[in-house]
Amino acid sequence: MSFTGSRFQRRHTRVQPTRRARDTRGVTLAASFLIWFVAAFGAASVAASVAGCRGVVASTVPVASPATKDSAQVTRVSVTPPAPASPPATPRVTTLAPFPGVRVHPRTGVVELAAIVCLDAGWLEQVACSAGTREHESLLVPRAAPSQIHAALLLAGHEPGAPGRWTYENDQYAFHPPTGSKLAVRVRYRTPGGLEIETPIRSWIRDHQGRRDFPLAPWVFGGSEMVQIAEGEPERYVADLSGSVVGLVTFGDEVVGFSRVLADEAAVHAPEWEARGEAMPPPGTEVSLILGPWPDQGSLGQ
Repeated sequence: MSFTGSRFQRRHTRVQPTRRARDTRGVTLAASFLIWFVAAFGAASVAASVAGCRGVVASTVPVASPATKDSAQVTRVSVTPPAPASPPATPRVTTLAPFPGVRVHPRTGVVELAAIVCLDAGWLEQVACSAGTREHESLLVPRAAPSQIHAALLLAGHEPGAPGRWTYENDQYAFHPPTGSKLAVRVRYRTPGGLEIETPIRSWIRDHQGRRDFPLAPWVFGGSEMVQIAEGEPERYVADLSGSVVGLVTFGDEVVGFSRVLADEAAVHAPEWEARGEAMPPPGTEVSLILGPWPDQGSLGQ
């Protein structure tokens, strides 16, 4: 039985497509794959794949060596494709400005306060106070309110405790040092000639006889306290009322206090410390009051 020209032969004989048909089908399949790849892996993967393909092609391009008498030699040169550019890194926030005149550096635990020198001679009971409160016995007036400075210290990672206090009971004095994070207090300013100076605040303080420097010891984030002034009213931050920012003597309401209790009564502790005017810029000078962590070693707290 002859199958030539039969239905069987016609059914199973493969029709070879023309070159144009083969090329068209290849393009169609490539387009379909590209659409699927983008849907599955995203445009970024496609771009990376295309770049990789280009590298493979480039790495296999034959390069003819100089011809010799006998034969021509072909050398393959390996070309390393350039690495794709990394996206720019998102900058990390290293400085905060939560209030006017306040800069917080959370990574280092430092708070910088814009302040003005208000006194360069006379007795001292405060290092820093709010405007309109104790400028007659304080070195500096910060721009920020005490409660804002408290918040800034929290942002910097410091923990409040309680201000220092002293009591007199049964004919005896009892002294209770402040608790909280230990701090170093420094001041930075520029001279009229443009020279920047940064120094521990203790360099601006001496005893009234000019014989002794202020002690090298930490300051403490006591954190003042909250009180209710009148029944039915919300509690108030006491330092906002008294103006005590950085206390030298112990009033018991300061945001930051000296680590040793110095009673605010002359009968208990006689006045001892005064401004060292020759080491200070004149009143009215703008400075930065710097509150930072007390170091175990180093120059920050010296």
